[in-house]
Amino acid sequence: MHDEPQEVEGGLKRIRSAYIGALTLVAALTVLGQIVVQAAFGSQLQAAKIINLAGRQRMLSQKLAKQAVLPGAVQDEVSFKKDLAEWQGTHDALMRGELAEFVVASSEVDLEALDSAKLRLESVLMAMLATRAASSLQAEVLAHEASYLPKMNELVFAYSELAESRVAKSRILELTIALLTILIVALELAFVFTPLFKKLARTMHRLQETIGSLSDIERRYERAAFGSEDGLWDFCKFEQRLFWSSKFRSLAGLSPDVPADWATLQERILKPDRAAFEEALANPESVEVECEVKCSRRFST
Repeated sequence: MHDEPQEVEGGLKRIRSAYIGALTLVAALTVLGQIVVQAAFGSQLQAAKIINLAGRQRMLSQKLAKQAVLPGAVQDEVSFKKDLAEWQGTHDALMRGELAEFVVASSEVDLEALDSAKLRLESVLMAMLATRAASSLQAEVLAHEASYLPKMNELVFAYSELAESRVAKSRILELTIALLTILIVALELAFVFTPLFKKLARTMHRLQETIGSLSDIERRYERAAFGSEDGLWDFCKFEQRLFWSSKFRSLAGLSPDVPADWATLQERILKPDRAAFEEALANPESVEVECEVKCSRRFST
């Protein structure tokens, strides 16, 4: 049973190490999962921004074409210029600006075709704005707008599918990380914590039985000491605990209220015997010494 405390301490250290390792791994997976979630959320926001901009651009294209072919040509020149400028800007943002991710879903040929269709439609709209004579250009406006819109719709749909695919992959990765985290926790419980706790429980049970046996031995020792006619005392150097029997207390002339402490015992040892007493304590291998206390009676310890 001498190794039981070390076994318990080693088991507790292994549990702590396993817990720290599992916690670190779960924390790392949680952080990774959050990064994936944030990336997916950012991708969704970007997709929504691009699709919203493309929708705005499509709406402006239809508005400009409708305004151009209305009787009386350009009804509101200020509004027409504003819409035309925004239409041009949104197209540039989708094709070459900060939202260039839009072009990832499209081939270079499609992008060039869309850009050409936009330039043709733009030149006709600018000409109408400059000449204020739309009647001769109405058919051309409608023709170019009919060429531009389908190509824009095609690219928007292609980008939407790409964005949805990215989000789906992110969700699968997020789910995989979550399942991996649960699996690691389950494996830790099944193969690390549960066996260790069972072993510790058995060890603690044996320790309790040992402590109970030692308590019985100590009680028997106390009964023997108190029933003896000799004055007995005992000192545990490891625990710094001193015990003396009631007979020793009586023979040493100590009242019942005097505590069993080391200083009191040293005071009772006569000076001629103190050197031998202290030498014996300094060398635990030699535990036998004969000395006298202040009642002129001899005791062996």
